[in-house]
Amino acid sequence: MRRLGPARRWAVAATFVLLALGDPASAAPVSPSVGSLPAPPTALVPVAPARVLDTRVLGPAVPSGGIVRIPVTGRAGVPLGARAVAVNLTATATTAPGYLTAWPAGGARPLASNLNVTDAGQTVANLAMVGVGEDGAIDVFTQASLHVVADVVAYAQDAPDGAVAGRFQPLTPVRLLDTREGPAAPGDRGTATLVIGGRGGVPADAAAVAVTVTATGAERPGFVTVWPAGGSRPEASNLNLPGPGVVSNLVLVPLGAGGAVHLYTQHRAELIVDVAGWFTGPTGAPRLEGRFVPAGPVRIVDTRDQQAPLRPRFRRDVRFPAALGSAVLANLTITESDAAGYLTAYPGRTRRPWTSVLNADGPGVTKAGLALLPVTTGGRTSMWSQSGSHLVVDQAGWFTGAALPVDPTLADVMPGARGLDGFGGLDATIEAFLADEGVAGASVAVARDGRVVFVRSYGTADVTTGVPAELDDRFRVASISKTLAAIAAVRLAERGVVALDSPVWPLLQGTVPLPADADPRLWTVTLRQLLGHTAGLAGWPDPFFNEYAATRAVFGATGPRSCVEAARWFVTLPLAADPGTAREYVNVGYCLVGLVLEAATGRSYDAVITDEVLRPRNVVGMRVAATRGGVPGDVVHATPGPTTPGGGFFMEALGAAGNWIGTAVDLVRVLDGLDPAQAGGSPLVSSGALVAMTSPQPYDVRSLPRAYGLGLWLEDGGSAWGHTGALEQARGMVLHEADGTTWAILLNGRVSDHASKLKAVMRAAIATVPAWPSGDLSPDLP
Repeated sequence: MRRLGPARRWAVAATFVLLALGDPASAAPVSPSVGSLPAPPTALVPVAPARVLDTRVLGPAVPSGGIVRIPVTGRAGVPLGARAVAVNLTATATTAPGYLTAWPAGGARPLASNLNVTDAGQTVANLAMVGVGEDGAIDVFTQASLHVVADVVAYAQDAPDGAVAGRFQPLTPVRLLDTREGPAAPGDRGTATLVIGGRGGVPADAAAVAVTVTATGAERPGFVTVWPAGGSRPEASNLNLPGPGVVSNLVLVPLGAGGAVHLYTQHRAELIVDVAGWFTGPTGAPRLEGRFVPAGPVRIVDTRDQQAPLRPRFRRDVRFPAALGSAVLANLTITESDAAGYLTAYPGRTRRPWTSVLNADGPGVTKAGLALLPVTTGGRTSMWSQSGSHLVVDQAGWFTGAALPVDPTLADVMPGARGLDGFGGLDATIEAFLADEGVAGASVAVARDGRVVFVRSYGTADVTTGVPAELDDRFRVASISKTLAAIAAVRLAERGVVALDSPVWPLLQGTVPLPADADPRLWTVTLRQLLGHTAGLAGWPDPFFNEYAATRAVFGATGPRSCVEAARWFVTLPLAADPGTAREYVNVGYCLVGLVLEAATGRSYDAVITDEVLRPRNVVGMRVAATRGGVPGDVVHATPGPTTPGGGFFMEALGAAGNWIGTAVDLVRVLDGLDPAQAGGSPLVSSGALVAMTSPQPYDVRSLPRAYGLGLWLEDGGSAWGHTGALEQARGMVLHEADGTTWAILLNGRVSDHASKLKAVMRAAIATVPAWPSGDLSPDLP
């Protein structure tokens, strides 16, 4: 907001309360029904924001218990006869905790509040839709002494027979601007221009839009104002920033010259704009759809009542009782947040967009905001929380029109905390295997033709406490990490960042310099040879597992502390064969691959894997493991017995050889990304590169029964491909089958001959399923 000293800090929670339109006595919640609409349909017309009150200009603050009357019709673009206004109310110079209540002038003050102040000195702003009362005004009550600022942003007028202007057309939310990714954010007292008309589903002739504007990364308190392009900046604001933190608010704004809007920042902040829909203008024929029907407030969801908070990175569907419209106007509140994160709301059973409606700055945060929620058939909206929180949803009304269709390729029912039910034969097969092998828990996923059709967690995440394993628990994927590194290397090679067939030591010399007496053949080792285990390196002794006296004499009981430490010792050993003449599986070879990726890109190995492999496949939960204490979500890899968690070696040292943790779903997503037929049109590598990765290396020192390509084990003569992983108290396997099935299983326990046994049990379990669900679970899974 304007005219606040730069040294003042304030917090903003933009909430929305719909008061009775005309008759304040009707403010009690009403259940909408088709036969009896709670209020006449209206046309909701956004206007350029305009200030209609600032008591700081008029003089003294509104006293405790005072009421200020604000005329609204006939000014600020609001016509005489308007039924209601959307007004941004701001409380500032607050002297004590309290609240504001707004209602139609001359009526009885309702037992409700539009804005709450929790501490003296706060500046808090809320958006409210308020009915217009006598003299074309609204009344505002202040419980505590404070100043009041009011900016009108829209008005509603009766449209029982249809409307031309002010009809809302919902869209699946689309991100139109994120200055964190470019273009650069405007600086202090800077203005950015954003073209919206003709983008993101908004037609070029749209009159106005509904956008969620988010500001973050500010170093000082300030405000953001949004207005139509080509006009003068109004004396109003849409967002108030407390300084560091994240603030978002719904903005209703007409489009100006060129279908654009201006965004002004008092002090530099990163700006994010997500469009949720658009409004029609004054030309054309009257129509019935898109009108706003007041109905509320009606509480739809309060997860605190059921002690069922939103789980991080899981979809939760909300069904509104008004299943007769195209969109819902609702107040969303997140509270008791687990950590910093954001909430996305989008049409139910459609693909989740990369947008947000609310943001939490950290744990324990409560924030609320108005949202325009497009719905699908049955009045369904989906909610997705990045960090997890409780959720409160209060419906305030809806817009007439046809609901959006659901996406039939997506699963209708989300799995529970442990996964899908109803797969008795599959469950029984896996559970019997775990019992026979004495393994504590497992993560399992199955995909068919690029669709994740089954997910389940079994047993316990921690055998010492008996805590059940859940879908978002992460297991050590061990040597399956090699597949991630190989994909990243091949992608970079296809772009010319690295060369598969050039010697790697010119890149490695800065981190792993070859000693003067090093085997001279090391200078000829190529990246392709490292990826295919044909670099001539000796597989044993392996410094990571510290099973030999030779390694214990060098590294002690704990083993090497880093990949570089292990590699610098390893290159003092002679090669076992000429590079390119034999295959022997060597963990240190992939440690070197990770170092090559770092040297070639100038980024950390885990950042390269994230950017090149995980993010393109929408995998956000995988992490580099830690030996002591683990990382959040890491299951305990221990079974009863003398072996300690970690196994006496450092996870951090493994690098690309095996230091990632994740879920079975993560691995299935990645492997399906290699198959052009299953990657949704965006395969991770080209068809030619996939042939190279799945072609067997011609040399084999130890006569292993399976062939190896580039980062992939080749099963059944090469018709199936994937990888296995084995660490102390961790076993896993992911496999892409010839029939289009991809599966993964991860264990927090050990199994001898794990490759053969895991392949056998998964194929047996899959054979018990007569038919798989048709929908894809993947887009909304963690």
